[in-house]
Amino acid sequence: MKELKSLIEKGQVTVGTDLTLKNLRLGKIEKVLITKNCPADVREEILRFSDEVKIEQIDKTNIELGTICKKPYAISIIGYLKEK
Repeated sequence: MKELKSLIEKGQVTVGTDLTLKNLRLGKIEKVLITKNCPADVREEILRFSDEVKIEQIDKTNIELGTICKKPYAISIIGYLKEK
C-alpha cells in the first residue's frame, strides 16, 4: 500500500471504473487494482480490456480503498498510469 499512497500523491493513478477503462483503452495503464468486493459486472468489464495489463485483486473492500485514497466515497478500481 506504500506504493499506492506514493502514486496517489504524485497523481499517477486513475480512480474509478470510467476513468480507468478510458485509460486502459488508450494504453495508458500498467496495472489495475480491484477490491475484493468489486461488483462482478465491473470486474468483467475491466478484465475484458486488460489483455496486456497486470490485474491485482487486493484484500481490501471498496470502502477501505476509498479511505486509503483519502476520498469520502468507495473506490472499487484503481489504475496505475504508465510513467511518461
